[in-house]
Amino acid sequence: MIKRNFIISLSLILFACGNINQSETVPTMVGIANPASVYCEQQGGKSTISVNEEGSEYGLCILPNGKQVDEWDFYRQQQSIKSFDNKFDVLIIYYDLAKREQVLIAIVQQQAEIVYDYKNFSAFAIKTAQPVKTKKNLQRVEGILQVQFDGKQQLHRNM
Repeated sequence: MIKRNFIISLSLILFACGNINQSETVPTMVGIANPASVYCEQQGGKSTISVNEEGSEYGLCILPNGKQVDEWDFYRQQQSIKSFDNKFDVLIIYYDLAKREQVLIAIVQQQAEIVYDYKNFSAFAIKTAQPVKTKKNLQRVEGILQVQFDGKQQLHRNM
């Protein structure tokens, strides 16, 4: 009888332990932002994902002027701009392609220097000693769609 009670008690204990609800731990996914997507959005663009004919996904940046460019190409082009002396700031100017000559004249009049010509999506990177004044003046020029500070240079200046 004692054996029987002992076996029943032991069985109940084992059964109770086996039914303890053990919550499954789901590994936490840690994500790092895509630098090309972040850069696209810093420049006023919208980051989207597209799929090519083979089914591979790739990032597109829809720029303020409506053009679509590969995010990584856009980001890499920016990386090719050399660091400049701290007394200059870099502005990115998006313009209407039909007004390119007028925009070039306005840049020269502002005593700014073109450091990169983004020919594939109608934009210039310019350096200027008076970025706030230059930005304000260029925003009034017909054919210029948007003028903004370059995010990469802003990060360097704030560090």
